[in-house]
Amino acid sequence: MRKSLIFISLIVVLIVVPSMVCAQALFGKACKDDANKFFVTGAWVHSFETGYTIDSEAGNITAATGVRTGKWAYDYDTFQVGFGLPITLGDEGQFGQFIISGTYALPVSSDGEELLTDAAAPPTSLLSRKWSADTTYGTLEGVLAYPVYDTWYALAGFRWVSWQTTYKNPKDSNGGLGATVLDEADVSVNGYVPFIGVMTSMRGLTVGAVGIPTTLGTVEHRETIGALRLKGKGDLDGGYFAEVFLDYSTPTFEMPGLSAGISVFCKASWLRTTTDLKLEELSTPIAPQEYDFALQRNLFFVGGKATFDFTLPDLWKSSRILYY
Repeated sequence: MRKSLIFISLIVVLIVVPSMVCAQALFGKACKDDANKFFVTGAWVHSFETGYTIDSEAGNITAATGVRTGKWAYDYDTFQVGFGLPITLGDEGQFGQFIISGTYALPVSSDGEELLTDAAAPPTSLLSRKWSADTTYGTLEGVLAYPVYDTWYALAGFRWVSWQTTYKNPKDSNGGLGATVLDEADVSVNGYVPFIGVMTSMRGLTVGAVGIPTTLGTVEHRETIGALRLKGKGDLDGGYFAEVFLDYSTPTFEMPGLSAGISVFCKASWLRTTTDLKLEELSTPIAPQEYDFALQRNLFFVGGKATFDFTLPDLWKSSRILYY
């Protein structure tokens, strides 16, 4: 249900917000000229070295478990769809464009691994197992592309990132802690990422990069290990976000009342988030223990984009009789 609400909210925002913006006098004629332009995207997404860790010098969720470090890693391959609305600023675009866009990756299940160790020297494995890792990924973004020189644009924007993974059906377990085949776990990251960057276009080719040297947001990890009920929460306070992209556009083609352009693109995206995670065992009245949490999410995209610019016929005169 929560995943459906996220997707529905994304579509509503993409439709409603540009209409509200165009209602403002700030954009004047430009909104009338570009009210009927939008683009859709489709891309294959592949992760490489995606996972997260916890680490603590004290290393003790409870005296009984003695977990000092934890590591979770999993594969991720899926298909992503997107939708966007560019709004030209100024009568002739002299103030650039503001682009509102969103993406939703189809939920996918992959293999995941977990390793928990103690504070011994060298560390001893307390629990090692594999999972079915079900991941849902979505974004919502607004970015301003402002012309600075010739074909160069400065970029400034904000992206909301939702990354949720649910672990089920543990198998191939090695170690104790009372692990069972009924155990479950999940991690939820909500990132609020402002960014800046630059891009340039020439002869149909557009290249650019954006990033920021920190991250904001929240993370929550929950896990069941037999009779243990673990929960950790934290506010993101470090890390980085970086993305590079390349887009090549083909000439547009015209139809009555419609023009469209096709482009192919690829991009690489890196997101690292860190926080002091307060991890507690819900089944015992022991104060939460602090762990250093770090998530590294590396994604590569390759896909296509179709941009449509269409005009609607003026039906007012022919249809006004319907309203009398």
